[in-house]
Amino acid sequence: MDKRESTRRSLLAGVTTATAASVAGCTGLFSDDPGDGDDPSPGENNESTGDDGEPETPEALVTAMVGDLSAGEYERAAERFSSEIASQDRLVAQLERLWMGLTAAGNEYVEIAETETTTVQGRSAVVATLAFAEADADLQVTHTDDPQLLGAVVVGEYASPSYVDANSFEERTVELDVEDCLIEGTLTLPDADERSSSSPDSQARQDADGEVPGVVLVHGSGPVDRNESRRGSPNKPFKDIAEGLASNGVAALRFDKRTYACNVAPAEATFDRIVVSDTLAAVDRIRQAEPVGPVAAVGHSLGGMAMPRIVERSDELAGGVALAAPARPLPDVFVEQYEYLANLGDHSLDVAQNQLQAARNMAEQIRNGNYEDDEQLFQESGAFWDSIADYDQVATAADLSVPMQFLQGQRDYQVSPEDDFGLWQSELSDDSDAAFESYEQLNHMFMPGYGTSVPAEYSVPNNVAESVVTDLADWLDGL
Repeated sequence: MDKRESTRRSLLAGVTTATAASVAGCTGLFSDDPGDGDDPSPGENNESTGDDGEPETPEALVTAMVGDLSAGEYERAAERFSSEIASQDRLVAQLERLWMGLTAAGNEYVEIAETETTTVQGRSAVVATLAFAEADADLQVTHTDDPQLLGAVVVGEYASPSYVDANSFEERTVELDVEDCLIEGTLTLPDADERSSSSPDSQARQDADGEVPGVVLVHGSGPVDRNESRRGSPNKPFKDIAEGLASNGVAALRFDKRTYACNVAPAEATFDRIVVSDTLAAVDRIRQAEPVGPVAAVGHSLGGMAMPRIVERSDELAGGVALAAPARPLPDVFVEQYEYLANLGDHSLDVAQNQLQAARNMAEQIRNGNYEDDEQLFQESGAFWDSIADYDQVATAADLSVPMQFLQGQRDYQVSPEDDFGLWQSELSDDSDAAFESYEQLNHMFMPGYGTSVPAEYSVPNNVAESVVTDLADWLDGL
């Protein structure tokens, strides 16, 4: 079995006729669905092309379209789609971003390994398995009977990473003791029998009383579940981290975010209410579990920004970890994200340009305090923006007297490795309790990729890098 076959993953990135990259950058591009058969290369189809050399069968048309994309001929690829689904300029830009997402996840394109025909929601479709240097991708393309192409989407499902040993831990569903909302979570505990017979690293995490370190995972922006799943993506970064840590002898509690579990009135959706208070309840819950000893708050993105406040307000936390945490004001970070998205690739996407201007306007509103409590700005309420107006996460962290760890992917376009991670480093460089690690190939979700990071990459089935999990486990062992 070669490397590509052994690491085969189906990729999920989108081609939808209406693209709207979210502030968090977690939406895909196009839309529609799987196929089997011969694998003719572009230009080598005999019975499947007409006298004019144009593909006559759906399989040949999809093969030709993939050939166009791999050659960077996005205009030619767009001409193979029905003229009714999108403007030509938008389609060209969307196809470019789709291909950028595929190559970001799989690296260099190799060939079409196979095709199959299927039906998706009443529409005929071809699924082409695209072989890349690092992973395979199943591209599902719907089409008319003519044939003309209607939509394309990369399909795939979540798969547990190889570093997770499901026999080394147990999971329990728990409820948090909070008001006005039923918030459930998953408590992952290293198995006692496995700890006594498992790897030296796992055994070393037990203290003399048999206790193990524990973490509470704190979500990023938006209404997300306990796994930090995102719409349109099969990935579960918090599941990877929790089960990876448990496989290394560390307990973990992940929980559904309040805005995911319950309806929260915008005027009540403050930073403390939807992030800090529920995390403190989760800390109380994991501290009740045996054999959990010292506990750290591990926050991702917005959760990492919240980490200093969470630690400041708890007497139960022995440390804090910030994964890709903004150090600058959030409006500045969000506008920078939109500037990045608006300038992706060689073909301008009108939607992204419009969103950039809207982002600049919203950021100015926030800076001026010109909004109502229930007004939505960057998917958060005016009450939220009021509640963080005076919060300086870096200064708060500098005043803490517990160990802290800051991790950053170098391919992250949402939180700047230079301007955010660099600011944490420069301001906390004199703090002997602050540790810093960065990872060259990892994106905002701490998943590996290649070249330019793009939103479609987040929809590709992938896992948090093992190095992140082991670095976390090793650091937690020192609490």
